[in-house]
This record gives sequence, structure tokens and C-alpha cells, in this order.
Amino acid sequence: MQVPRQFMILLLAAGHVVRAQNATTLWGVCPETIIAPTDMAMCLQEASGAIVPSPKSARDVDLTARGIQVVGSLPSEAASLNLSNNSIRDIPAYVPNSQLTALNLTFNAFTQASALALPPSITTLDLSHNFITRLFRWTALDNSFVTTLDLTGNPLRSFDVSPATFALLTKPNFVLKLDRPLAADVVATCVGAPMLLPNHPNTYLCVYNGSHEDVSSMAFAFLAKYTIVLVALFVVLMVVRRYFRRRLDRRMQLMPRDTYLSSNCNFLDNEPIQYRQTVQLPRQ
Repeated sequence: MQVPRQFMILLLAAGHVVRAQNATTLWGVCPETIIAPTDMAMCLQEASGAIVPSPKSARDVDLTARGIQVVGSLPSEAASLNLSNNSIRDIPAYVPNSQLTALNLTFNAFTQASALALPPSITTLDLSHNFITRLFRWTALDNSFVTTLDLTGNPLRSFDVSPATFALLTKPNFVLKLDRPLAADVVATCVGAPMLLPNHPNTYLCVYNGSHEDVSSMAFAFLAKYTIVLVALFVVLMVVRRYFRRRLDRRMQLMPRDTYLSSNCNFLDNEPIQYRQTVQLPRQ
């Protein structure tokens, strides 16, 4: 028996929903356990339990400041979705065959640890004014066709992406909005290779090939190799130091040293030498 796609989507989001049972939840597809199957494309389940469905005909959906904390999945029928000024931290799933092209997530609770599953149809993504300090292992854009990404208003210090995401960000028509260049911090904390971002002076991104586990293993092997060299060099230096120490000790043993009596007579060294002749009297 084939498992329905909608059930799989709800299963992916279940872990996030269980942790926030009293939170306002957005469902891209209204679960049949909440509302009977109708022509409603999506629904908003408020913390009180009330259900606010949205018809399929709605192309531009505005859910600004609705107190949404959990997104079970993104809807597929809407072309534009405004979720700004909520408390969303994760978007774990989306409905297949999505028509969503513009997603506004400004003024939410996204951090560097947030899950972000985006449908390939999205071209405009606004993540401005969140709490993202670093993007680590960021693959959210690997299979997307995003042309505009807004990250302004985030305390962003480092930007770590896959080669696929870097290729997307460097397309001629791609628009990336940042508050300031990412330079020294990225280079200092980069696991992969720091790459200069075209059309953004002095802005570097960290690009890694393969998984971070592979890169970390390579870095560990590199450090281990040079650690052995440093230990060997330290041992050689200790042997050389000990050799010269022994030579110095031998030289010190052969040098004249003041004894207790001679050192007490040092003050007489500059006095004139006096000779005394002993007169022997004849024996009678």
C-alpha cells in the first residue's frame, strides 16, 4: 500500500508540532483529523483550538502578526505568503508541487540552528530581521531557484555554504542583501575555502566540498600530521639543549674557582708583596 504524500508531510512536521501543542500552527494542507476534506487549501490552527481555513483561490496570503509559532508545512496553492512578525523558528516541510514563489519570513525567530525546507518554486526569500548569527552547513538553497535573498537585520558573522548554493549566489541575476561585508570573521572560522562573492566587495563566503564530516576529518588528519612533526622537532631541540648543557658543565668544572679561603683573601690581591728573609743563627 502506497503511503499518501500528505501523510508523509505531516509525519515530518510531527516532531515540531508536538513540542508546541499550545502554539498557533500553520498547515499547508489541512489535516483531515482537524477539518473535513473541503476545497480549503490551508488552515491556521490557533492556540485555542479554533480553525481558520483559507480557500484555494487565495493567491496572496497575508498572515502577518498572527502569533504563528509552528509551521507544519508550507502551502502549495498560494503564490505569495507573508509570515512576517510571527514567532516561527522552523519550517520542516512543504507540500509537493508547490506554486509558492515569494516567502516573507521577516521578524521571526530563525537562528543558525533552524530547519528551513523550501519548495523549488520559491524565487524570493526574505529572512531579514531574525536572529541568524552564522549559516553553517547551509544547504537550503541547493535545489532552489531563488533569485533574491534578504539577510539584512541579522547579526550574521559567518556564512558557510555548499558549492551548489555558492553557484546559485554567484549567478549574474542573483540579488543578495547583506548589512555589511563578511570578511575577517569568515576567513578566520572557515572550515572549507573562503571565496570572494562577486558584486559584493570584500565579502567572503566559506565554501566546502563534500560533507563537513569529511572536511573535519581532513582537517584533523592535517593537524595530526603536523603535530607529529612538532613533537619530533621538540624532542630534537631537547636533545641538543641537553648536549650543550653537558658541555657547558664540563667547561665550568675545568675553570678556576674561588675557594672559601681564597675568596676571603681577595682584598690582599692589590697589596704590595713583602718578602721576609729568615736569618739563621749559628749553633753554639
